[in-house]
Amino acid sequence: MALAAAPGKREKPVVGNNAPGVSGTPIPRADFLPQDLEADELEAEDLAWLLARQKQKLQKAETAGLQRESAARLAEIEDLHEDLFTRVRQLQSRMDAWKEALLEREGLKLLYEQLQGDHLDQQYTLGHLRSENERLRLELEEARNEALHEYEETERLKTQLALLRDLAREEEGF
Repeated sequence: MALAAAPGKREKPVVGNNAPGVSGTPIPRADFLPQDLEADELEAEDLAWLLARQKQKLQKAETAGLQRESAARLAEIEDLHEDLFTRVRQLQSRMDAWKEALLEREGLKLLYEQLQGDHLDQQYTLGHLRSENERLRLELEEARNEALHEYEETERLKTQLALLRDLAREEEGF
């Protein structure tokens, strides 16, 4: 007997003179094949069909399990994504606060530099006023000395004039 079957297709056995390598008279089928072969073949087909069906059920169950697992993982990833998004918003808020603080710091730094410039100008003006004050004090002291000298000269001259008057009276009185 030779079976030449293509995958997935059953062929009937070739018997008798038509079988390769066999010559002679045909062999009756009943003598060659077991009696329950056809029933066994049908049962094998049924079992193969049941096996394929069980395999499909298992694959569906596995696919459903994988889908549930994927859905759970996807939900977990979405939660992580939302968590990250919240953290990014918080970080952005803190960065905005830092930027605002840096701008305020720069403004204060510029104001401080301006105040330092004003302070230096005032110190220069104060130095100028002090030197002017010193010059005026020296002039005042010189003017006082001159006035004192003139006063003393006037007093001396008054004294001399009084003496001269006294002398002139004495001479007249003589």
